[in-house]
Amino acid sequence: MNELERPLPSSVESERAVLGGVLLNTDLVHQAAHQLLPDQFYVPSHRHVFEAMLAIVARKADPNSVLVIEELNTRGLLEAVGGQGFVVNLTYGLPISNNLGHYIKVIREKAILRQFIKLSAKFTQEGLDQEDDAETIIQRAEEAIFALGVQLQIEKKATRTYAEISGSVYQMFGDWTDGNIVAIPTQIPELDHKLAYGGLAAQDFIIIAARSSFGKTALALQIGLNVSRAGKAVLISSLEMSGEKLFIRNLSAVTDTAHKQIKPWTFQHDRDTAKRLFSGIGRLQDCPIEVNDRVNDLNRLVAIAREWKRKNKNAGLIIVDYLQLVKNKQDKRSRQEEVAGISTEMKRLAQELNIPVIGVSQFNRAPATQNRRPELSDLRESGQLEQDADVVLFPWSETSLEDVEIRAMKLYCAKQRNGSVGWEIPIDFNADKQWFFTEAMYREARFA
Repeated sequence: MNELERPLPSSVESERAVLGGVLLNTDLVHQAAHQLLPDQFYVPSHRHVFEAMLAIVARKADPNSVLVIEELNTRGLLEAVGGQGFVVNLTYGLPISNNLGHYIKVIREKAILRQFIKLSAKFTQEGLDQEDDAETIIQRAEEAIFALGVQLQIEKKATRTYAEISGSVYQMFGDWTDGNIVAIPTQIPELDHKLAYGGLAAQDFIIIAARSSFGKTALALQIGLNVSRAGKAVLISSLEMSGEKLFIRNLSAVTDTAHKQIKPWTFQHDRDTAKRLFSGIGRLQDCPIEVNDRVNDLNRLVAIAREWKRKNKNAGLIIVDYLQLVKNKQDKRSRQEEVAGISTEMKRLAQELNIPVIGVSQFNRAPATQNRRPELSDLRESGQLEQDADVVLFPWSETSLEDVEIRAMKLYCAKQRNGSVGWEIPIDFNADKQWFFTEAMYREARFA
């Protein structure tokens, strides 16, 4: 038989078992209604019967055989499904059961496979038609298949009992009492102390925003380097600077060398500095950091992140620098709406991959000309950013910091969904070394 002529995946027996099971034990209709949609039934007659059952339940009645036959007759579908005999025979040979879980699972999985096959055929046809470029077609296909995968995960079980949830809570307490990390520390002690979970929590979307030259990228890189040196993989999407420039900034910190003095293209360094720099390069080589500095399209960024997470079992953090440089080719709306879509996608990505995502963001013009503490409204295209973010951090200063090597600043928390908010910690920014210091770090002589 030609592959294209093969019947689509289905399980007529499972569909009959669910419908017949409900007719034998009408209490089971709620389990079926909670976990199945009519369109997931492959056989049209079965789909019509299930729709009739749902209509009966909506009237707060039990969907027994008599009422189902009456409902089908009212809808003009009784003869189409096979008459009264078809409905009655749904229960033939079935044992009375208190659980339809196995059959529901089979029906859902077959329905997902049918959707996948249809999507595959659709995008195969688009490829043959060649009405759009290859990148656009592939992006649409990836989005559709990803959505299907999310649907499969959601449909596995929409709800969990407290008995089931208690297992994961026990695990959290177990991790804590065993000394295991339940969040990823930033290695900035005062910041970790203020964050609700002692660090960056899985699934959190964290925004770092500041005026130009106030170290927002440096702070994100510092956290990323610290996370990587703790053995966690880090992905940086750098849309403003090349990977080489990011590397040199971290090299500046780990070697205590002013980043503007590191000139690999001329290498005008004395022997001791050169030795220190080569040693620093070797240390950074061991850090599990990957940099994407070539792609700024939202769909491709998400695809890169998924592939990176798939191949890194120790994935710990994603950094996007910066959010306003991300482009969404599929979004033809205003720039504000486009940024809102990007913000929402970053939050979804954090939840999907179960790791924190840091988004570096710009301000509107207002705080750039005023030495005042920033607020959430100062975020550029702030509405959705403010809503989606779990944590928002602003490095800022009351005084001008130009031409000052050590800049006395504050790190202000404007939002923390699961913890205290409105706090500030004093923090110094070494602009030459691109590194932030707090009192505890000075006390412990903690550098890069």
